[in-house]
Amino acid sequence: MSETEKTVWDFLVKKLRVKFLENVPEFVGVDLKDYGPFFKGDIAEIPLENAKIFLERGMAEEL
Repeated sequence: MSETEKTVWDFLVKKLRVKFLENVPEFVGVDLKDYGPFFKGDIAEIPLENAKIFLERGMAEEL
């Protein structure tokens, strides 16, 4: 993937700021980037589609 493609992809992927309520191992986001690992209390900006999963499971809260 070229640098231009990465920039466009970053622009298209909406992100959400969350606070993790549990430890979460490293994962690959919908934007194909590595995130984490995160520990309880960590704050991060992650792709919205990934954040929805953690929010639904009670593993994170939206900030």
